[in-house]
Amino acid sequence: MRHWLLALHRRSQALAGLVLPRRACQAPKTEAHAAPTKVPFYDPSFWANTNFMTTDHPPASAAWFCVRTHSKREHVAARWLQRYLQIDAYVPRIRFRRPQPRGPVWFIEALFPNYLFARFDPDKSLQHVDYAPGIRGVVRFGAHRPTIPEDVIENLRATVGANHVYVVDQRLQEGETVQLASGLFQGLEAVVARAMPAQERVTVLLEFLGRQTMVELSALAVARVGDERQRVFR
Repeated sequence: MRHWLLALHRRSQALAGLVLPRRACQAPKTEAHAAPTKVPFYDPSFWANTNFMTTDHPPASAAWFCVRTHSKREHVAARWLQRYLQIDAYVPRIRFRRPQPRGPVWFIEALFPNYLFARFDPDKSLQHVDYAPGIRGVVRFGAHRPTIPEDVIENLRATVGANHVYVVDQRLQEGETVQLASGLFQGLEAVVARAMPAQERVTVLLEFLGRQTMVELSALAVARVGDERQRVFR
């Protein structure tokens, strides 16, 4: 048990960029002892050489879990799990257009910011996943870590698509609220009065200086208002 706690403590210190003093776990250094070697946490041998788990009970079968990541590190953490731990990780993403000062720009972001899905055997890999780079830990409620049914992941894969990126349909509909992304009225909100997809034009009803005005614009000059992620599950 002491060895298990010491290994866990050294792992947590290494993740913080520290190394546990040698005297805390070994006899005083002599000439026969070699100097300690610090292995970086991103080195696969760092994880392979330490067994966090006990074998007091039989392993559970692999299941899908929700894993919380650091901000903007979902894809990086998933690739690390796949490459070094051979764990199936899934990060559905979304591609959409967002207004910027220089005009509308396409963005690709995680469909669920700061979260990914990973399939693993908790008895074998839970601690490895919890301490992997870019990951805050497996989502839990108290001591319970809920699993995600296989069919939920399969349905999500079918909805997002084979390339793991869902492209939001940018065709505007009458009555939608949009924001002008460029030009003199940049930043103002308007309502789509008429969409002309063939010409890639749109007519909007704009309120300016207390008056409502109809303005025809390029469809690229406006962007929807609201969270585009909600459109994935409509």
